[in-house]
Amino acid sequence: MIYMDNMIIANNTYTNLCDGLVNMVNDAKRISNLRLFIDGKVAEYEAVMANVAYNYEQGLVPQCVKVESDTVHLNMIKLLNTIKGMLNEISTL
Repeated sequence: MIYMDNMIIANNTYTNLCDGLVNMVNDAKRISNLRLFIDGKVAEYEAVMANVAYNYEQGLVPQCVKVESDTVHLNMIKLLNTIKGMLNEISTL
């Protein structure tokens, strides 16, 4: 038994509460790290798209390469933003 400010808590209950809080903190850190990773990837993909667009305007990249690059990177950005939205929903529960 653990005695805390006029409360008595069974050891296993206390342990479960502590473990739950530690898991919540660890999950929050993981979610935060995932958000940072997603933000970094979105910025990276936007930079690649801007670079391809610049090279296209300079005549260094054919149109088909620009279109394919835009399609792939825009779809990846949509996917990452969807995952980030799901993480936001999870973290508010």
